[in-house]
Amino acid sequence: MQHSSCEKPIVYRGSPSLVTRSNAVSNKVYATGQVAKKTGLRRYQIDYLLETGRVPEPKTRAANKRLWSEEEIALVKRFVEEREARKARRGSP
Repeated sequence: MQHSSCEKPIVYRGSPSLVTRSNAVSNKVYATGQVAKKTGLRRYQIDYLLETGRVPEPKTRAANKRLWSEEEIALVKRFVEEREARKARRGSP
């Protein structure tokens, strides 16, 4: 079941190998597609940032998928904001 809104997090509890779905608020994590919607990036752009080391790999994984915490999403957003600021200083579109 997919969520249509990026504001509805997928929440997991337990070790990454034994992941279950929960409505608990304390351990919010987001799938990469949801992170893409929140940041305005595309999935391949997030993958590129990870491969080049510009943002750290998310610590949580389940079923071989990355799960992003709010703090990790904030790092990606900050990178995007800094990139946009650099473009603005250079006068790039």
